[in-house]
Amino acid sequence: AACWLTKSIGESSRANLGVNAVTLTLRPSVSMVAGTTVTVSGLTETGTGDQNPMPLSTSVFTASWQQLSGVLILTVANSQTLVSSSATSFSITLINPSMKTAKLATISASTTTPKTQATLMDGTVLAGTN
Repeated sequence: AACWLTKSIGESSRANLGVNAVTLTLRPSVSMVAGTTVTVSGLTETGTGDQNPMPLSTSVFTASWQQLSGVLILTVANSQTLVSSSATSFSITLINPSMKTAKLATISASTTTPKTQATLMDGTVLAGTN
């Protein structure tokens, strides 16, 4: 079964209600082709409303954002591949919660092949300062 060799998440700001560039770095054990869906969940209590499409700093994925559930849905874009030979890093912009609420994000992938089980990402985000 496929797994994540790299699945880290980090942030640029811990300021309450601050603009935060959340960086994800992903490397699957097998390459993921166009149409593969990667779900990052657990990013709740942000001030960022639903967005479809969600702007990303990469062309490998298209994305949508669901504020209430705190879910980022990434889809490997047409003619793109999330390669297993190296890590792919990209960022999204979220508005931090109003109070300290460090989040552990979970990542999973689903398509015909490969599928990965939901697993915790390395790092915490949306931590706040008080």
